[in-house]
Amino acid sequence: MLRSVLAACLMALGPAAALAQTAPPTYRWKLSPTAELAENARFTGLFDRTSDWRVGQALAITARLTAVFSLKASNTVRYANAPVQGFKHTDTKTAIALVARF
Repeated sequence: MLRSVLAACLMALGPAAALAQTAPPTYRWKLSPTAELAENARFTGLFDRTSDWRVGQALAITARLTAVFSLKASNTVRYANAPVQGFKHTDTKTAIALVARF
């Protein structure tokens, strides 16, 4: 359903807004019974302007602290080939989070 809503929105905006995006693959490695490493990569581009494309990559490690809480540390890198004027091509973000699972 979400895909059909997104497709309808893109059609309403016209062909210039049509995106080509690869499905984001997520790779997970179980390091131990309580730790996991995950990587996610994404590519997005426009059909009508092939020079306007973006790449994103995130790497995260999660360690279970208790049955409910985990600690997650991640690093995200985003690259825009044609960024908006005044912005840089590469953007990075490092985050630490306390995750609760119920």
